[in-house]
Amino acid sequence: KGIDRKYTHFVEEMWNTSLRRAAIAKMIGEQWTGFNNGHLSYVTSLLQDIGYAVRLSSEPEKYLEFMDLSKVEGISKYEAEMRVFTIPHDEVGAALLEYWNFPKEIVSAVARHHRSAEDNTLSLIVQLAEALTCDDPSNPHDPAIDPLVAEWQGRLGEKLSAIPQPA
Repeated sequence: KGIDRKYTHFVEEMWNTSLRRAAIAKMIGEQWTGFNNGHLSYVTSLLQDIGYAVRLSSEPEKYLEFMDLSKVEGISKYEAEMRVFTIPHDEVGAALLEYWNFPKEIVSAVARHHRSAEDNTLSLIVQLAEALTCDDPSNPHDPAIDPLVAEWQGRLGEKLSAIPQPA
């Protein structure tokens, strides 16, 4: 059956945002002292919002309701999602990835990408990449990344602007 054509722009937006964020996460992962695993940070960041894809494909009308609620009330997508679905996309995504037997470090980072990173480097990198994409800066995150945002903007410099913005 597939997704109704009226929702395809959400899929394209989600995909483009995920690709940009993953490219940034890869650059950070390659340069992070003591981590040096760009591929792991790329894959994790690419998958971090898979819970949104599940929502869109299983309950497209409710997905539209949550997106509209965020815009109309001026609240974060995360808060709007909690009002409409009660279980956030990070938990849905982590559960799906665990069911699919993804490595625990990926599942854990996806589960925590809007929570405390608990000093987990992969979780910090994923959250930092999201902050650098400015998709929704009002979404919850670990305050530990706040001082890192400006640092990594400086470190990555023009490379950030070279990565295409979602259309």
